[in-house]
Amino acid sequence: GVLGAVGSRFMKIPHPHWTVSSPSLINDSSAGENTTCENSDDSDGLRKENTNSGLPASYVTTNTTQFPLLWLAVFGNATGGLALLSSSKLMLTDIFAGVAPDIVTPAFSTGYVSALGLGMSAGRFGWSAMSDLLGRKQSYALFGLGIPIVGMTPYLCHTVVDLASGGVTTSVPEVNFWPYLMTFYTGSVLAITFYGGVFSILPAYIADLFGQKHAGAIHGKALTAWAASAVCGPMGLAYLRSHSQQKAVQELLEI
Repeated sequence: GVLGAVGSRFMKIPHPHWTVSSPSLINDSSAGENTTCENSDDSDGLRKENTNSGLPASYVTTNTTQFPLLWLAVFGNATGGLALLSSSKLMLTDIFAGVAPDIVTPAFSTGYVSALGLGMSAGRFGWSAMSDLLGRKQSYALFGLGIPIVGMTPYLCHTVVDLASGGVTTSVPEVNFWPYLMTFYTGSVLAITFYGGVFSILPAYIADLFGQKHAGAIHGKALTAWAASAVCGPMGLAYLRSHSQQKAVQELLEI
């Protein structure tokens, strides 16, 4: 709170006649094309038009198809990211530590949690910078790769458990779990970078779609997807965990 209060004293709105040093730097990041102005007066007019125009938040949320689609994109990515954050260490210690105790040590688990934090930071800074080159729409499409990564995680864990218990094959006395562990490690860190990137690009993407004038209010409404994912993600994980436990107990009783 103190740092936020101090930092707010150094935030200033640019002068109405301020422009970038080179007019060619004013671009449309969503299309990835540069817009070159003839002179400084043109660049002033372009900046004023960009900052003073935009659809009202009430209209955007009720009369556009882009906003609900954007809301669902944020909700899905945040749900997967929060589910992965809350369960990844448990999966590492409960599953991989049991099959590869020489590799998955307490120090390895601590490093994994640190890697997730670094991945979050790298995603927020890295993907926001990459979106200036790729475009906001293309960046959000790229974040869709998090769907197969998160969906692959339960299957990967089940495969490791089956291999360790001999459910898949009994002819191989020792199984090399290193590829499975590295797939889980790198995949989860990559998915977390997508989770961070979604929120770092969201304000600029909203400004590209609906204009800058009411981007703050629209961004606040879009963040309700994050709040909903904070409820649905853990609840979904708790249900799946309870269902798998009941299924395992039922299978043991039927033996």
